[in-house]
Amino acid sequence: MVNLSTNKMNYSKMKVKELKKLCKEQKIKGYSKMKKKELVEVLTSEKHQNKEIGPAKMRPMSPLLKKIQKLI
Repeated sequence: MVNLSTNKMNYSKMKVKELKKLCKEQKIKGYSKMKKKELVEVLTSEKHQNKEIGPAKMRPMSPLLKKIQKLI
């Protein structure tokens, strides 16, 4: 388990630009308008710390791709 207080300390020492880069990498929405305190909170929140990585969402296949797949 991750120690959130340690992470919060590390994040609080980082620059806003670095925090925003982390948010972008973690695909957190709305980070660009957040202040430093908000960025630290969202990065240390359990929602993002315990994020499970699952299978990628698949888009439905287009009719053209279905026809091509049948031909193969």
